[in-house]
Amino acid sequence: MGSAKVDVAVLSHGKRIDTLVSRPVRLTPSGHGGVVYAGDVYPLRADNSIEVTGASYDKTSCSSFVDAGEPVPYGPSSTPAQPPGVQLKRWYVESNRFGHYLVFDASVTLAERVVALMDSSGIGVRRWDESVRVSDNGEQYDWFIRLAFDGSREECLRRVRHVLAATGPATSAPSAILSSTQADSVREAAELLDQMQDDLRVLRSELQALKTYQETERDRLIDQFTAAKRLAQKQVDGLTRDLHEARSGRRALETQVSELEALLEEVTDPSATTPSADEAVSSARAAERHAIDQWKAAALEVDDLQTDVRTLRAELDSARDAAEFYESNYRTAVEERDEHREKRRSVASAHGGGGPRGSTELFLERLFERLDLSADGIDLLLEWPRPAAAVKHLLSIEDRTDERLRTKVVGRDGWWELRTHTGHAAHGDMGRIYYHPTKDGRVDVELHHKKDKKDQNRFLRAM
Repeated sequence: MGSAKVDVAVLSHGKRIDTLVSRPVRLTPSGHGGVVYAGDVYPLRADNSIEVTGASYDKTSCSSFVDAGEPVPYGPSSTPAQPPGVQLKRWYVESNRFGHYLVFDASVTLAERVVALMDSSGIGVRRWDESVRVSDNGEQYDWFIRLAFDGSREECLRRVRHVLAATGPATSAPSAILSSTQADSVREAAELLDQMQDDLRVLRSELQALKTYQETERDRLIDQFTAAKRLAQKQVDGLTRDLHEARSGRRALETQVSELEALLEEVTDPSATTPSADEAVSSARAAERHAIDQWKAAALEVDDLQTDVRTLRAELDSARDAAEFYESNYRTAVEERDEHREKRRSVASAHGGGGPRGSTELFLERLFERLDLSADGIDLLLEWPRPAAAVKHLLSIEDRTDERLRTKVVGRDGWWELRTHTGHAAHGDMGRIYYHPTKDGRVDVELHHKKDKKDQNRFLRAM
């Protein structure tokens, strides 16, 4: 017997946000019916609705189902009260050409509540993370939220204040810590860094797509060429054997023809012609004609085999040329990528290397005085959605406080490994930092996002 199924209205603070069709009804630990939404089980109310702001259960604790035809044990039907506002001691709204940012101090749990409030209130959230730079009011905060609201700053500030029910400071003017000119410089540097991150993320994505295509195409051509080579070699070997057999058969036929010609010379004496001799002559001539026909057929077969061998050799040459062509394209793409990176660094350096408006590379050089990050490592750091954890690990290497977390890299003398979180939704804990202290007191650093063991070994061999 199957399980009972219902159509469900999904509510948030009593407002419908989604509709589920023909969902099986599970039994929750409280004994009420429930349905799965976003990976959790929510109690089913008498009007076939669920409230996502209410209580929920882990799916593994709700493994039983209500049988079809059985009454559904509905849960409580009361609507939960609206959540209270969140009181933050320090927060601020920064606005620039990229949009509005809410920056604030809070614990991780409280920060998640603030993000949920901004998202459910209609203001909207584009992304959020730990804050690693000074805001344009000269203050450093724990977290930032890039808001989806695109209206004026005054309206955004009013909505945020209403949602937070805040009593803390929320000034729109820079504090006295920085002068007006310094605040403008900080704001411009922040905008430049955000733009560079977006541009680098796009370039990185395009380059990775090109690299993946080139590698896939190269592997496909190599496999195709290898298979064609094996097949052609097998055919060549078979044709060679057939050619040897045909030549041996032709030599045997030539010997047979010679013997028949000698026999004809013995039996063609007119004075010794008898009826039996005439029959022998006719039989020998017929055998000779048959042998000559077989010899001609063998010669034609040999010619066909030689033609097939030449054709296969031409196909092999064509396959080799194609493989060399795609290999050359791949090398050209890699050279263009390196040339593009060098030009990007030159353009970034032209903006000035001594202040906050310099390139990302110069900024990181000032932040990590002992660390030498590779260009690929810098690109990867900027690509990660939440690079704050990796930056903290890099600071521990810079400050020589990494001994407790690091592990040795097997097979690479002098190299160490730190594991870090990248912020990706899938496999976010697969970030890796590899570093090697040198004799002059500096540290070579490489960053990698591990896909699997094979991908990690390939990266370590190429490092």
